[in-house]
Amino acid sequence: EGPEPGIVYLQKLRRAQTDKKYWTELLETLPDLKDPDEISETYQILCDTNNATALKALLESSLKGSEDVQQDVLAIISKIKPEIVWKFFRKNYFRYYEAYGKSLFTMSYILRTVTEQLN
Repeated sequence: EGPEPGIVYLQKLRRAQTDKKYWTELLETLPDLKDPDEISETYQILCDTNNATALKALLESSLKGSEDVQQDVLAIISKIKPEIVWKFFRKNYFRYYEAYGKSLFTMSYILRTVTEQLN
């Protein structure tokens, strides 16, 4: 039995912060994760950075994930760099509206998540 998946990703994240090609490869492995808890934990670990480029890449990558992943990543990153999330959300509004527009509760949650940390 090997190390916990989160620990493996944390080790990979450290390498990825200095190697852009490796970062891209790491993001490509995210869709391979199947367990919701593992996905959530992995995104939590990956989002623990102040690197704006990395956070933007995670936001973009999250759009390929489930609704829970999309909402979790927005919430996590909005606490770290709310201006990045706001800009990303405005740029991709149509995608979120297409996915959540009919569910007023979910869309309201997303809007609150994206804006509540802004000054």
